[in-house]
Amino acid sequence: MLRLIFGALSLFVVMAATALAQQKPHHNKAGITCAMCHGADTSQYKSVGTATCLMCHGDRAALIKRTEHLNKVVKEQNPVTGRIETVKKDTNPHSGHHDRGRLDCFECHREHKASINLCAQCHDVQRWMGRVP
Repeated sequence: MLRLIFGALSLFVVMAATALAQQKPHHNKAGITCAMCHGADTSQYKSVGTATCLMCHGDRAALIKRTEHLNKVVKEQNPVTGRIETVKKDTNPHSGHHDRGRLDCFECHREHKASINLCAQCHDVQRWMGRVP
């Protein structure tokens, strides 16, 4: 019986260490533990919702402002006046111009594996980032 308990405890420690090792470096550096986001019940960890993320990352408006640098500023010809004008293109994924703020953070951001760029599923984001002429 003692061997079974020790084995289960060892497995839990290995799983917890593996999860922390896969955690994003900035969360590790900030001392964020699994329970801080997922709760104390370690038997049923699930993806956390946006409300949990925003507890630390601020509300959506603050997040949009903080990531405003992701918008692309370009010079283009105004079709009405013919003048070249500086225009800000809304390429900030947090502004939610498609979903109006209904996407959960975990749809793009993954804590324990590589995140994805959901915008890139439909858009040529390389062009937005100036990598394609």
